[in-house]
Amino acid sequence: MTRLSCRLCGECDIGCNEGSKSTLDHNYLSAASFHGADLRTSCEVTSIVPLREGGYAVGYVRYEPDSDAEGHRVRSRHKIHCKQLFLAAGALGTTSLLLRNRVNLPLLSRALGTRFCGNGDLLTFAMGAQSDTSTHHPRVIDGSYGPVITTSIRVPDSVDGTGREGRGYYVQEAGFPEFANWLIETAQVTSSLQRAAKIARDLLLYRLRGLNESTISAEVAQAIGHGRLGASSLPLLGMGRDVADGRVVLSDGELDVIWSTFTSTKYFAEMRGTMRELSDTLHADFHDNPLWWTNRVVTVHPLGGAPMGRSAHEGLVDRWGEVFGYPGLYVVDGASMPGPVGPNPALTSAAVADRAVQHTLDQPTSWRATDLDEEEDEVTDQGPTEGRSVAFTEQMKGYLALGETDPMAGWRTARQLNHRFMFELTITVPDVERFIDAGDHPGTAEGFVRCDLLGGRLPVQRGWFNLFVETERADTREMRYRLWLRDLARAPITMVGFKTVRNDPGMDIWADTSTLYITLLKGHVLPGETGSVLGAGMLRILPGDFAKQVTTFRADGRGRVRAIGQFAAHFAKSLIHSYGMRPTSRRGEPT
Repeated sequence: MTRLSCRLCGECDIGCNEGSKSTLDHNYLSAASFHGADLRTSCEVTSIVPLREGGYAVGYVRYEPDSDAEGHRVRSRHKIHCKQLFLAAGALGTTSLLLRNRVNLPLLSRALGTRFCGNGDLLTFAMGAQSDTSTHHPRVIDGSYGPVITTSIRVPDSVDGTGREGRGYYVQEAGFPEFANWLIETAQVTSSLQRAAKIARDLLLYRLRGLNESTISAEVAQAIGHGRLGASSLPLLGMGRDVADGRVVLSDGELDVIWSTFTSTKYFAEMRGTMRELSDTLHADFHDNPLWWTNRVVTVHPLGGAPMGRSAHEGLVDRWGEVFGYPGLYVVDGASMPGPVGPNPALTSAAVADRAVQHTLDQPTSWRATDLDEEEDEVTDQGPTEGRSVAFTEQMKGYLALGETDPMAGWRTARQLNHRFMFELTITVPDVERFIDAGDHPGTAEGFVRCDLLGGRLPVQRGWFNLFVETERADTREMRYRLWLRDLARAPITMVGFKTVRNDPGMDIWADTSTLYITLLKGHVLPGETGSVLGAGMLRILPGDFAKQVTTFRADGRGRVRAIGQFAAHFAKSLIHSYGMRPTSRRGEPT
């Protein structure tokens, strides 16, 4: 595009339409393209998979310019293989991408999503400044003229050695686009109604007097207003060192930031005091951003989420921005900041990125990225249903922790971290007679799993269910579950679960039949096969959910009542067989 000099229109904060700002497309990206870089636009990265031979397979979606019959953009999936991968999607974009790929990248530190902050950003307003308080003449500030920020006031930090306690900050005047003047003017409901009433009165008088004068331009100008409030108002921007104790998480597949102004109360109070003094000096009315009263702030400088640290226990990346446990995977944006940087962080982030890239250039490689074919999904058809079938819906809830292999340990850890896991399944017995006669008593499972660690609600692509399966111990039976899933990054996952039915000392029939120990495996693992463990936990049926489950039984085919009766009789017979045996002690010896 043609680049023009600054038009002083105040649009810097919403995007320069004149090409006057040296944005990435005018510096780094254009230079990279000149030197042979392949720039792919309208693409969204969805998956990052480490390869055994080294490097990463990066899956992405390309949004085509065409739309389908329903008006949605046509999408095509692609994959590229690279030796080194640099993530620079911003603090929220990079963190979100890594959170969505926790299954593909199971060694990611638990520091992922931590140390988030807004770089101390605070937005307030000095409205209706006056040249003096006696005449109430407006002070012309004209915030819509010129660059957005031209001046900064720096309040020193305790580390500056000035003797001042507390956290330092900056206060900057902020401009706004020209059109915002009229938005401010028309937003004054009382004044707008008064101007509209005056115009209506004048038009009525013209009609009654029979005047045929054309005053439309004056009336339009009068309706819009004089723009005095916008011309005499000034947004105030603050930034500095707030407390980086926020967390970025996935909530039902969407990114969510958990952060509060509470731990930074003193910092914000001092900054607001300085802003109020500036407003008073201008003889203006001081106004907080409306979100301030909901314990929220507006930030344009999100930082953290993939913080830098000295080890995987302290951060997600090292001093060079390389992810612990994944050589060649780098975070080179504000996500790697372990805390606020104070002033506008753009140059700091650029310097950290430049340093990381220079470090990798000092270790050159001739390896270049190559495109790969996108794999197809597995066939999930489980075959037709024959004979008299029985189905019921089951819901179980609990906790699961990634990185754990023992279900009980995973459950305890996940409870502390509030990492919830649940499923709702429709269990179907395709043929009751075959089900009863078969040794493994097989059924199918359909439904969904909900786990924020994996991206929210995930449909079950294929599911197996086995009831009262014999084990190596004569006094023990198991109820088994196996579900095939895909997370938001389309990584294949298998959930394997079992309930242990055994007559231990005490009344344990409810605990046994309502407790499911689950393990997550990498990949889609068939029954009888094993896979690498991603996580573990435990689920339970709540009494209320069990009561609902009883009402969901239904049957298809001829003799529906008989089919349900056969299933119930088999279930009861199996329980009697298990809990009618002599109970065993905790060590497995007869009591």
